[in-house]
Amino acid sequence: MKILLSALCCVSISMISAAQNKPFIHPYETVVVPLVKTSPAIASIIPSKINISGEGDEITPNNSLKNQMKTVNANALPKGKDAALQEIYSNFSKPTSAAVQILSNWQGLSDANVSPSDNTLAVGPNHVMQMINGGSTLLRIWDKHTGALLVNNGQVGDIIGGANLGDPNIIYDAQADRFVFLVIGGSLGGGNLTLCVSKTNDPTGEYYIYKAPGGSIISPNFPDYPKMGVWGNSYYVTTNSSGPIIWAFDRASMLAGTTESKAQKFKLSDFPGGGVQSTSPVTFTGTNAPPENSPAVIMRVFDDAWTTGTDLDNLELYFMNIDWANASNSTIAGPLKLDVQAYDSKLCNDDLNAGTCIPQKGTGQKLDALGGIIMDKSQYLNFGTYESIVCTHLCDARGDAVAGTRWYELRRSGESDWSVFQQGTYAPEDGAHRFLSSITQNTEGTMALGFNVSGNTIFPGIRVTGRLAEDESGIMTAEETIVKTGDAAQTSSNRYGDYNGMITDPSDGSFWFTANYNPTKNWSTNVVHFTIDNKILPVNFISFSVSKNEENLAVLTWKTTNEINNNYFEVLRSTDGVNFSVIGKVMATNNGGNVNTYSFKDIQSVNGTVFYKLKQVDRDEKFTYSPVQKITVAGIENILTVWPNPARNYIDLSFMSNAGGNMPLQMVDVAGKVFLEQSIKTLTGLNKTRLNITAVPAGYYIIKCHVNGMVLTQKIVIAH
Repeated sequence: MKILLSALCCVSISMISAAQNKPFIHPYETVVVPLVKTSPAIASIIPSKINISGEGDEITPNNSLKNQMKTVNANALPKGKDAALQEIYSNFSKPTSAAVQILSNWQGLSDANVSPSDNTLAVGPNHVMQMINGGSTLLRIWDKHTGALLVNNGQVGDIIGGANLGDPNIIYDAQADRFVFLVIGGSLGGGNLTLCVSKTNDPTGEYYIYKAPGGSIISPNFPDYPKMGVWGNSYYVTTNSSGPIIWAFDRASMLAGTTESKAQKFKLSDFPGGGVQSTSPVTFTGTNAPPENSPAVIMRVFDDAWTTGTDLDNLELYFMNIDWANASNSTIAGPLKLDVQAYDSKLCNDDLNAGTCIPQKGTGQKLDALGGIIMDKSQYLNFGTYESIVCTHLCDARGDAVAGTRWYELRRSGESDWSVFQQGTYAPEDGAHRFLSSITQNTEGTMALGFNVSGNTIFPGIRVTGRLAEDESGIMTAEETIVKTGDAAQTSSNRYGDYNGMITDPSDGSFWFTANYNPTKNWSTNVVHFTIDNKILPVNFISFSVSKNEENLAVLTWKTTNEINNNYFEVLRSTDGVNFSVIGKVMATNNGGNVNTYSFKDIQSVNGTVFYKLKQVDRDEKFTYSPVQKITVAGIENILTVWPNPARNYIDLSFMSNAGGNMPLQMVDVAGKVFLEQSIKTLTGLNKTRLNITAVPAGYYIIKCHVNGMVLTQKIVIAH
């Protein structure tokens, strides 16, 4: 694909004016970045058996992200509820306009010996690439179309030919059709920024390996918490070092694999009060390049509680132009301060970087929240008539120390300044903390927002939501969808993850998201592929509920109106909230505008927390899903009863069946020898039958009934 590089140009007059006429920032250092090697095709590398120490190991806990930022401004707003809090969420009184449709769920990478995970993801026309912290830092590559694993648990140390400290970050450079990833190379005694640029558009092939010198973990030059974006003639990397340090790398030379490339380093002014000094690069996505000569954008969030100099929360935008022929011409202009609705970045312990505040079910161990930071990369898209940037960060949604997700869309048209087009704080009032968020959008203006959840009553898991372009401003309208539920708490460390990755598919505008969840006490990761679509309701659901009856079975009840072309309802059940299977079908009554009431009793063997949803299907095959409802039931551990026991001449059997038909039945001895075998006709619901056992010798036996897709067993003694 042809590479389009922006030429150097002065920052526009409007941007200089909006940036309050502050002087330009020039690079304080120009660095030679050598090509240290070209890697073998990574699909051919046999992973090393030696784990090279990673950033996430307990011996290197990345303490810079633990620096606290104290409250300075006692009058900081808001005093309580977030000013941009979304008050209405999807329910039956306000049907949603958007719906999440999960296309696939792939098991991601994991490493039980490392914390945090630091998930990052890139998607190209044919591949999906994921990276996490791990022994030597791990990567995985799938064929996007088939889900086939092309590289599994690849070790970055083997690719770059040496130790690294993790903190991976990936982008897909769409204009160049290349994959680019970085890690902190080297060791605790001397770290560097290692950039790896795919030689072709195949991410499983060879990479150009470039290393930019840094410093030790106690040095102000240690390139901690790097985040990467692409814009014009440069790759931009922001780091949390002696302050907010920004690197610009010569994109053209790295794509060409030249033996020596260059980097320019800039330093922004520190935040007042210390804390994490980190910015976010705005990375170009989509196929429409930014307008010619547009400067790259770097962002950071600013809470008015950090200083007495302002009573307004804002976003700070900085504008960069890089001249690779003459570094003295390279500049940063800014900041352009965009006032935003009041929010609070403090959750607990008077720490405006949020601190260790996220509770988990069943343990006193809390998780790091990471506030005061725009999460991962901010994403840019050129719609032609306007330009757009989306970004997100953590906040205290209601003044009750429960984490919510603040998100923004910025826009500009022509030569105008950037401004806040819409903003919202997403935090349904259910006690769950939503943190480590990531946001993106596609060329239709559809947005997807993903995050982790955890709380006093739930284990760490993954959820997503979204909105359509035509939806009410500042509102996520898609019903929140569970991607993965957690089944355990993480107790080994308060470090969970420093970022997650939400990406727009460059081919079709669908979405990909990677994040942590806890299937056990050790975190694992997941990669979910989904769409946000119009939710056209063939019928109107008035209500849908699940309750327990006297038999401790789940009973589903729902009401509808506007049934004109309705055909039937499928009842779907899940034990994890993600993977549903059909357990029943209820035909529609089609009573037009009347209220229609339906019910369904789940008589299958269940135990624990169960999730249900309805699939309403029209006669023309259009369909929609109801919201998910859940219930915890004791279940029927053994729905096969045998009496009398011991028995002499006969036994009575009773069991529940979810469908009529023939049930195979066997009686075998302890050695497995079959003494009786027959087929029993069954009805839906409770079944009773009597067996004549006079011909079966006395002894110990096992009754086996094949019903409801299971083999139900019961021991019996025959004593003639």
